[in-house]
Amino acid sequence: MRRLLPVILAVAALVGFLSACYEDTVVYPHYTFGPTRVFLRGTPFPHTGVAAVEVYVVDISASTLADPAAGEESWSQIEVPRRRYDLLRISGDSLAPVGGDMFPNDVYYAVRLTIDGDSSVVSFNDGSVADVKWPADGQFPAFAHIEVPIAVPDSGSAIVIEFDLENSLVSDLSDPLNDFRFSPVLRAVDSSSTGAINGTIMSNPDGEGNPAPVENAWVSVFRVDSTRNSNEWLRTSAGRTDAAGYYKIGFLSSGLYSVHIDAPQSEVFGHLVARDVQVVAGEDFILSVTLPSGSVAGVPFWR
Repeated sequence: MRRLLPVILAVAALVGFLSACYEDTVVYPHYTFGPTRVFLRGTPFPHTGVAAVEVYVVDISASTLADPAAGEESWSQIEVPRRRYDLLRISGDSLAPVGGDMFPNDVYYAVRLTIDGDSSVVSFNDGSVADVKWPADGQFPAFAHIEVPIAVPDSGSAIVIEFDLENSLVSDLSDPLNDFRFSPVLRAVDSSSTGAINGTIMSNPDGEGNPAPVENAWVSVFRVDSTRNSNEWLRTSAGRTDAAGYYKIGFLSSGLYSVHIDAPQSEVFGHLVARDVQVVAGEDFILSVTLPSGSVAGVPFWR
């Protein structure tokens, strides 16, 4: 493990820069000085035929009560963006600044987005628009999963809301009228209390110790839950390797994780599971592996 370098940009310059950014700007909001900022991002999407997933966000609210069904008086409106965000463009290292207004300093147990399905668009690479079955006509709520309550101090914070695109936008072959069904799966974290997992995925195609990077390997991160069987663990986030075999999955709360690595279907390499990966706030856990041959029986473990 190695400690992340602190962001040392000047406060005034950083806040001014972020307020002028659009959704495709790459920023790293690991700072603890105010005002409190909110960012959106998406995980990579496995359907290569999809060009854009533009979700119209009406507003974002947070509640001081753990029960999302609690009275409206427990909710504080954080931002009112009223705009579309292309979740494909803000996957990977990209983040979309939503706004720069401060909201009450408190401890929040729930985050809610209001989404307008009528104003949202999913499009294919050929420019055509996909038929999507949204949860409701017009506006509907989407509640973010929060593992650790978000405490907003007087100095401000940076809250990241992440959409799990693979599980939010699902092909529904049983529905001839729609290409996809949208059922939002998202989480929210205070970025100052999170760490990351990164590394390089390699293969040994010739079997002679000449490693080569694996591009488009799928990396899924599950939070270890000792009260449940491993097949019931919830996926926290996901990532994909680039041409150099590199991946990074950030904004993970401190704790133990199980990392599942899957080679692209076009490759002959196998799969691998890394158990008991310890994430510490403010640090990167370096997980670099060489995938086994596809002929290996079962799913090997990293350790």
